[in-house]
Amino acid sequence: VTSAVLAVLNGEDRYMIAFHSEIQGWTPWKQFRFSGDLESAATAQVLLAVSENRKMVRKNLKDSHGLLTEKKLEEIRKSGYTRCLFGKLMVYGFLIDAPGYPPSAFGFSTPLSVDCQKAEDFAMECRKEILNALTDTPAHAPC
Repeated sequence: VTSAVLAVLNGEDRYMIAFHSEIQGWTPWKQFRFSGDLESAATAQVLLAVSENRKMVRKNLKDSHGLLTEKKLEEIRKSGYTRCLFGKLMVYGFLIDAPGYPPSAFGFSTPLSVDCQKAEDFAMECRKEILNALTDTPAHAPC
């Protein structure tokens, strides 16, 4: 994995809660709050797919100039993930939609030289484990 992120959507802003890179000391952004341009990142696409802010979703669909469509968002809602080619990297976004928690997404990128299917399968297992852990936590136990 080249890099990995954990993100949430708050209003129209996407926040990077955590970031990891193989490159020590590298900081990809000067800030961890992003406004606009939500259609261009895999985690943002996943978060847009489950957003209840239809006005914001329509704006981002329009801004994508056809690269992101309502049909694509529906596919993401059903599958819980997306992937897209970014240069020589495959970039993934996976939805974490546990009851009682705000929707979040984790994402990562891998070089195309890596077995992308293996990485995708592993991430789907991670997603299941995260969802199971969040729904089995004491915070959700009856009082």
